[in-house]
Amino acid sequence: MVDQQISTLRANLAKLDQIEYRITANEKGIEALDTRIGRVTESYSNQFSDFRNQLSSISTQIALTNQTLQRIEAATPAAPR
Repeated sequence: MVDQQISTLRANLAKLDQIEYRITANEKGIEALDTRIGRVTESYSNQFSDFRNQLSSISTQIALTNQTLQRIEAATPAAPR
């Protein structure tokens, strides 16, 4: 009976050792995943920043084109009707 209890305790202790290993492996996996997510987030942030800069540039070009068009229309004499 005592031998059976000792065997049971040893089996349970062996499981605990495996749990510690699995927890450590999971923690390392979580850290790696967190790093990857951080890199993806940074990449998207940079891309959105680039998009904003491009849109700002396009908006400026449109505004300048509109100003040029207005100047041309103002300088062009009106056609008689």
